[in-house]
Amino acid sequence: MIRLVDLAYWSCLCIYAPVTPNVFSKVLQVGDITVGVVYQNGCTAIVLPGSESLEDWLADLDALPHTVPQLDMVHWGLWQGMEAVFAAVKPLIVGDLYLTGHSKGAAQAANLAALCVINSVPVRFLAMFESPAPGGQQYADFMKRHITSYFSTRNGLDPVPDVPLAPFVTPLPQTDLHMAPAGLRKAVPTDWHLGPLIYAGVQRYVASEAAK
Repeated sequence: MIRLVDLAYWSCLCIYAPVTPNVFSKVLQVGDITVGVVYQNGCTAIVLPGSESLEDWLADLDALPHTVPQLDMVHWGLWQGMEAVFAAVKPLIVGDLYLTGHSKGAAQAANLAALCVINSVPVRFLAMFESPAPGGQQYADFMKRHITSYFSTRNGLDPVPDVPLAPFVTPLPQTDLHMAPAGLRKAVPTDWHLGPLIYAGVQRYVASEAAK
């Protein structure tokens, strides 16, 4: 088993450049996509970062619909390169598989989960932190049928989980962390999206759930 707080720590903080030393068992570069691999407690976690480069931001904006068998419409900029990521990580999976990412990486983690299902690779858990919408309604229906163990966040005023607009939809129900930035920064919607704040929000959420 891998803890939710660890998944949040790796995806919201550690995988961003410069990658935190001594956290990942392997770090792969698959085209423009950075992939972190962690082996813990006999399980494998695949970790994907959010946007860091001009190429990443251009991919985020490339919301042209693209059709994938079984999923129908996907966001092309978020889907592009994911088959190569799946091919690269499949031989590395040991034990139960956990997939996670923050922002763009969260949507790509969902895409990777979909590819795992299509290729009969079991997914133990999917953690999506502040994900944009990676596909349309058929994509969301597919995810709800096949991914039953997950945690997906939206944080207050963060605009990222609301884009792109219809016909793209949120693939899985989301939990609002209600974790506000400090001081006047709470008036800036994009500051609700920052990785350290999301990690702190997940810590608080897990602590509150444990106290119930």
